[in-house]
Amino acid sequence: GNHMGGARSMSSSPRSSVSLSSSLPRRPKTLAPRNLSGDVVSENDNQVLDLITKAGLKVEIFSEGVFMFGDKKVPISFKNNNALVRVGGGYMPLNKFLQQYIINSSSSSGYASMYAKDTEPKKPFSSNAS
Repeated sequence: GNHMGGARSMSSSPRSSVSLSSSLPRRPKTLAPRNLSGDVVSENDNQVLDLITKAGLKVEIFSEGVFMFGDKKVPISFKNNNALVRVGGGYMPLNKFLQQYIINSSSSSGYASMYAKDTEPKKPFSSNAS
C-alpha cells in the first residue's frame, strides 16, 4: 500500500498559504507610493492625485501637499472633501484650477492651432462654458 499521496498532502497543508500572508503585513511601507521627496504619500495627496489623474493630467507629488505640474510646484490642500489649490493669496477649487491649467497647457502645445487653421469660425468656448 502506497499512501504517499503527494498532491493530497500539499493541498491540505495550510503552511504554504500561511507563510505567504504572514509575510505581507510586515512591509506595507514598500507598497505605499512615495512622492519625490521620498515620503510615503498621504491619503489626502492620494485623493488629490486621483482627481488630477481622472482629469487626464499626469502630475507627480513633490512633497506632502505639493504637486508638480510639469516643472511647476503647486500647493494643494484637502479640506472637508474639497481639494483647494493655493493661488496667490487665496485658494481655488481644484477642478477650476485644472480647467484653467488644461486650457493654458493645451494652447501652448499647439492644440489651439488646430482651430486656428480652420477658417470656419467656431462657437467660442466662453459662451457655453458659463
